[in-house]
Amino acid sequence: MAEIPSLLNKSLSFIQRNLIVLGVVLFFTILGYGYFITHWAVDSDSVMATFRSYNFDWISHGRPIDALYNYLSLEQVLPFFNDFIAVNFIFISGILWLIVIENCQVKLSKTLSIVFACIFIICPMYSFFLRFTLQNIFTEFSMLVCVLSAYHFSSFLNTKKFFNFISSIILCSLALMSYQTYVAYFITSAVFIVLLRTIANPDEKFNVLELIYGGFILIVALFIYKIVCIASFFITPQSDYTEQFIGWGSQPLTSIISGWKVYFHSLLSMNFNFFILLTVYFTLPFLVIINILKKRISVALLIIIFVLSPFALVFALGNGVPLRTLQAVPLMLAGVWLVFYNSFSSKAIKTIITTAIIIITLFNAQYITRLFYSDVMRLQYDKNFANRIYNNILDKTGDAIESKPLVIIGKYYHTPKPFIVHFDSIGPSFFDTDAEQSVRLHNFMSWLGNDYIMPSQTEVNEAYKVSDHMPTYPNTGYIKETKDLIVLKLADRVVVNPLPIDLNIKNLNQLSLSKIQSNIEFIKQENNGLNISGWSYIKNKDAANTKIYIRITNDDSSKIYPVNIKQRPDISRLYNDASNIQDSGWSITFTNNPLQKDSRIDLILVNGSEYIETNIPKKIQPIALNLTEYKELSYTSQRSYVDTLSYNNNILTIAGWGYMKHKDALNTKIYIKLHNADHDYIFKANRTSKNSIQELSSDTLNVKQSGFSLVNKYPLLTGRYRIFLILVNQDTYVTADTGLSIDNT
Repeated sequence: MAEIPSLLNKSLSFIQRNLIVLGVVLFFTILGYGYFITHWAVDSDSVMATFRSYNFDWISHGRPIDALYNYLSLEQVLPFFNDFIAVNFIFISGILWLIVIENCQVKLSKTLSIVFACIFIICPMYSFFLRFTLQNIFTEFSMLVCVLSAYHFSSFLNTKKFFNFISSIILCSLALMSYQTYVAYFITSAVFIVLLRTIANPDEKFNVLELIYGGFILIVALFIYKIVCIASFFITPQSDYTEQFIGWGSQPLTSIISGWKVYFHSLLSMNFNFFILLTVYFTLPFLVIINILKKRISVALLIIIFVLSPFALVFALGNGVPLRTLQAVPLMLAGVWLVFYNSFSSKAIKTIITTAIIIITLFNAQYITRLFYSDVMRLQYDKNFANRIYNNILDKTGDAIESKPLVIIGKYYHTPKPFIVHFDSIGPSFFDTDAEQSVRLHNFMSWLGNDYIMPSQTEVNEAYKVSDHMPTYPNTGYIKETKDLIVLKLADRVVVNPLPIDLNIKNLNQLSLSKIQSNIEFIKQENNGLNISGWSYIKNKDAANTKIYIRITNDDSSKIYPVNIKQRPDISRLYNDASNIQDSGWSITFTNNPLQKDSRIDLILVNGSEYIETNIPKKIQPIALNLTEYKELSYTSQRSYVDTLSYNNNILTIAGWGYMKHKDALNTKIYIKLHNADHDYIFKANRTSKNSIQELSSDTLNVKQSGFSLVNKYPLLTGRYRIFLILVNQDTYVTADTGLSIDNT
């Protein structure tokens, strides 16, 4: 038991010796988290607890410690209190880690302490944990407990005292009872401690036994956690929430690997994660190479394991996990830079590193504030939008809202709005998830005083039928009252991964292809998924009564799928050779791409006893475009953007918008040029409407008609192709380098 006073004495001694360090780190902590602590924004999870946070929910998720704290908190969310205490736990954990590092025989200077503490404490990754006001105090308290477990682990390695060993196990199991993802945190902590001890050891031997000790502590802690959870599940059944993150056994290995690629690419491409990029692409390779050159293979190997450890659950589950579960990333970053700093003996280089870290910390503090400011803005947009649509309902239906269930169909996104970002728990709107039976949205509306009756599933199904031919928000008619319901349509309903159906067309009359009017706007194949979108109808028929299907034929199977119907009022303004043309839009989405390289896609339209079947996409031949007698304008005379680009299974899809300034967009033709040193292809693009572009230009006629798309099943010759847009208007043209490319190697 003497170890507890020993830790207190070490902590007091460290504080007395490092008042300057604490002052600098405290300044950055206030700078980074001050706005967050003083500005609460209700999110989709905390609104669930606006009225009450149920203990049974925490128990069912395997978090009994959280249930206990929630009980002591009277099952209520306390924003300022929880947020302030959570930030303090992060601060204290950072200071405790400095004591653990000293316990691993590493000599800490004041500058090295500042470097480690600033990286560890002022990290944008904490934003995702902290935004969950409902649980952030649990999460960060668990981190503090896990750091204490790491301290006792390091002490055990020094003294081999049984008390330290047992303390590490108990503290680790307590952390897991609050949040299971601290498995990865303890793994990262154990590897970090062994890494520091290996570097400090003059022989620089890789002590496998120390890692085995750490593994044994974790296994026993997991066993204790499992026993407690099994006992608690007698109180309330276990939730199946975590099963959605398990990839092994439910997905093929290729899908799992592809999912990992997408996950890590998304993580590294976030604009506030530049420090992770710097660490992964510069600091990590430097440390690995320098240790290999010095024949310290064990150190190089431990560094690689240390960097991968925060993502242990990603590899163990075979699937990506939410960003809010990556609590060990700040420790990994701080640890890598501590080792990097200590790799140099030159005071000048250490001064440069310290200065760089101080500057980076300033930007990290700014990024943290930006993320939380974004969430506050998101809440304001949500409030304004919720009040607007509710007032519109009252204007349209009067007091019917008090007696009839309200079914809200579709999603609405704020992301194009200024200051709004959406990363994990930061920025999700209450309206960007399917709202038909959303308890979260219902609680949020009630929180604003906009009460309505929740619909049953039967009523939701009835509303789907009513909404099929309704316009979407903000078009006139997006609210409709029936005898039993009020239907509000924010967007067209999208069914993902539709089930195949049996469609018998043998007894139907097949029409000639001249009777079809259609366009495939994109076939997007990315992130291992498939999304096809377009519009189609049969001439001189009612589009509202036309059923649309997609058939996908591979070598071993042929399946027919129903599509999602989308409202397309823009198409009804272009054509008048059928009725209800606004109902001709459609899309279909798969999360696992069913296409193969030789797949055949057919579009099937059925109206009564007649049908049309056509193969999509068409093979469009490249053209020869002669512009020698045209006047070439400068790049600045145009504006353009490509928002969709993919080439997979011989299908090229490119879509976006482009126009020439001061030229009528209706008279502008757009061509797609694929260029490399050996081959050039030029294809003419189809024109589409882009209503959102209107605000970009006030001096270009018909700028809404500046959209374009090209979907072409064309086998390109092997090579990497740069993408250019060629815009032609009368006797002038301009070539725009999109900066994009496709790889067909």
